[in-house]
Amino acid sequence: MASLEVPELVVQFALDKLGGLDYLVLNHLGAAPAGTRAHSAQGTSWLRQVNLLSYVQLTSLALPSLTDSKGSLVVVSSLLGRVPASFSSPYSAAKFALDSFFGALQRELHVQDVNVAITRCVLGLQDGASAKEGVREAPLP
Repeated sequence: MASLEVPELVVQFALDKLGGLDYLVLNHLGAAPAGTRAHSAQGTSWLRQVNLLSYVQLTSLALPSLTDSKGSLVVVSSLLGRVPASFSSPYSAAKFALDSFFGALQRELHVQDVNVAITRCVLGLQDGASAKEGVREAPLP
């Protein structure tokens, strides 16, 4: 989902193979690519594309099919989209925007009487060795 073309290819593939969509589950994340500082302009842009814009692109492309089927959209996000934490500012910013976008979309669809359910899932913080190591080695801006 790191490029602008991939979401369109994914949705078109699903529509071609399945003939329509009943569910769209958005659940992916990405850390900045190897060799890229997360707080750099390049790293922040990459995080924004993977963790926000690709979700929006997939949704806008799939929404007509989901509307036809009275389908459901499941958006998996992160606690860092609700509660900011140290050493996560670019990632948190993308996830805050994600939460806001889908909250607003949910209200808009309700007002327009569009029967597409949106479920927003918020995953908590990881408590694993790799998560702790990632925070410990996070570069400062």
